[in-house]
Amino acid sequence: MHYLGNNFVLMVREAHKQGLLIDSPLHEKIAAALDQQMHSPSGFGNRISLTLVEEVFDALTKRGAIPALREQLKMTGLGANFTVRALYILTAPTFTHCARNTMALASIDNNVFTANIVEKSDVIEINVHFHVETTQPIKEHILSVVDQFSDFLRRVRKNNQDSSKDPTGSAINDEEHPLKSVLAPEVFKKLPFSFVFDRTVLEQANPFSNPADYRLLGETLRNDTNRADEPLQYTRLVMAQVAQAFENKAACNLKDIATLNRVSEATLKRKLSSEGSSFVAIKAKLRADQALLLLEQAVTQDSISDYLQYACPTGFSRSFKAWYGVNPTKIAERFHAEHASQAQRIRNSSSA
Repeated sequence: MHYLGNNFVLMVREAHKQGLLIDSPLHEKIAAALDQQMHSPSGFGNRISLTLVEEVFDALTKRGAIPALREQLKMTGLGANFTVRALYILTAPTFTHCARNTMALASIDNNVFTANIVEKSDVIEINVHFHVETTQPIKEHILSVVDQFSDFLRRVRKNNQDSSKDPTGSAINDEEHPLKSVLAPEVFKKLPFSFVFDRTVLEQANPFSNPADYRLLGETLRNDTNRADEPLQYTRLVMAQVAQAFENKAACNLKDIATLNRVSEATLKRKLSSEGSSFVAIKAKLRADQALLLLEQAVTQDSISDYLQYACPTGFSRSFKAWYGVNPTKIAERFHAEHASQAQRIRNSSSA
């Protein structure tokens, strides 16, 4: 059975509340479905079957009720929040802000992943780090979020003859991933992936920017999301700060990150512990993910060791083998073979 989340359920609930289908057999179906989900012990809570949603939407569309229903939801509850989130992204000052807000809002209601934006001299990377074993459908969902943002960029810049190519991304397809056969399943299902954008593209001003609205929308979202139980709030913050420290060759021990956040080391440890994490675990996870992404980009192991602030390449190699069960040279060879295979397929296609 397929399910749809809160945004659709809100519309169905509001339609039922207003009695828009009270003269339809669907009225009783909606009442039964909402009651069942409200009292369900399965944990699905605020969800409803796709089949019923489609029937309700078809009926509401035929009655011309959808526009008024959408307007009503903009004024109330979570319906307003969804509108706020979309506008907050679209009114950001630059495309970099749009990308950062998109990924942050995509992960704010879950503990599954963290999306870090790493700014380099010539490119900006969206690196997706998984905190749990992750299935291909979840990866594809996150990929669709990035694709929507990329499509937004293309549409806005469609008349720009100097537009650069689409962002490059790392392999995420489970069945065709070059590392599937060499990594343990529990390791493979937590592999990161990355998208790399031309920095000059993302730093351009967003033509839909509205500073006044952006500020007000940000305040609204902060009031809504700055909860004590916000998922991995400090884990994600520290991970982003360590990632930027690597990029800027800055110190990133516990003391440095605590100072950056204007808290004591003990306080930062306590906040991370409450989220089931620690500074040591976050830094190790980030190093493991970044090492893999850099190997995929054909960066040398000596350069990776230096980037991740190891004292020597040997220390990096030992850590890498502890993370992945194989040495970095074997992983690099796998990536190189995959890239060589892709290049050969392109050459064969061109000569056909």
